[in-house]
Amino acid sequence: MIILAYSDGRGLTASKLQDAVIQKANELNIKPILFPENGIHPQFQTDIIDKFIFSKEDLIIATHSELFLLRAIRRYENKDIEHNELVITQYIQSVNSTPTKCFWRDLDYDEDGLIDQFNGGMFEQGYEERFEINQL
Repeated sequence: MIILAYSDGRGLTASKLQDAVIQKANELNIKPILFPENGIHPQFQTDIIDKFIFSKEDLIIATHSELFLLRAIRRYENKDIEHNELVITQYIQSVNSTPTKCFWRDLDYDEDGLIDQFNGGMFEQGYEERFEINQL
């Protein structure tokens, strides 16, 4: 099983996500992989996530890479992996509580690879940039 973990981008630093992923990995007794896309050209990021997916190891991967998420969903769409082999989860910081609390929220995706209940975060920026370029 591959768990792709990212934060919702609301004040959560990479180090907070890293700590949360390590804690979750310890709870689940699986290997944590922390931001493997750092310093890697986007062209090769899809190769990296494929290696993780096809390794068939149980991993939790902290990432800021939209490409990781999109490639993993594509592998599901192509039936290279089963639905139960891919978990997409978001680490959320609740801004409505004092003291601030953080929690995990798994997201579901359908047969078309569309994520429902997507709750903000860094991935919208790429979409918004592409949308704005298309409007020119």
